[in-house]
Amino acid sequence: MSEPSISAYTTASGIAVYKFPVWAFENHVTNCYLVLDEALTLIDCSSGIGESNASLDRCFALAREEFGINAMLGDVERLIITHGHIDHFGGANHVLDASGAQVAIHALDLSTIRNFEERRIVAAKDLQIFLERSGMSPERVEATLQMNSWSKGLFKPVGVDLVLEEGPLPDSAFHVYHTPGHCPGQVCLMLDDLLFTADHVLD
Repeated sequence: MSEPSISAYTTASGIAVYKFPVWAFENHVTNCYLVLDEALTLIDCSSGIGESNASLDRCFALAREEFGINAMLGDVERLIITHGHIDHFGGANHVLDASGAQVAIHALDLSTIRNFEERRIVAAKDLQIFLERSGMSPERVEATLQMNSWSKGLFKPVGVDLVLEEGPLPDSAFHVYHTPGHCPGQVCLMLDDLLFTADHVLD
């Protein structure tokens, strides 16, 4: 795992923001953001798989070393998940174990993390039916199902404290924009003159 490079930004009103490039999978990082808002806020938390949690911890340590901030993972008060893909929410249990932070996600991706096990079972069965009807051999069906599910059993469902809606985020300087496309519950977050787009790819 290579050493991450932390970036620091300051919004127009003086809010400090730190970009954490957190290891998610082999050859893939997820950009997570630590925001020194009224409540210490972490935007996304990477996959929670393999080296991911250690990578997030290392980003916090580097931010303290390089920028002198006085913040640890246990200080996070609010975790905002931009959308329901595991490379953005899979580390939620790691964050909550350390901090007990409030979790926020849009309503359309709420069940992805709150009812994760149920959704995983239903999705696996739907995939199995699709593959069998496509004419795949039983051996290839089984191999494909194993490949699809290898990481999903590592995540434990988490509770959600705040359901994100279009408009101002209560008790914060954030404004939420619902931008479905990449994911039904994808949101972008405006903070003064900074826009956090996550994986949003549309105009």
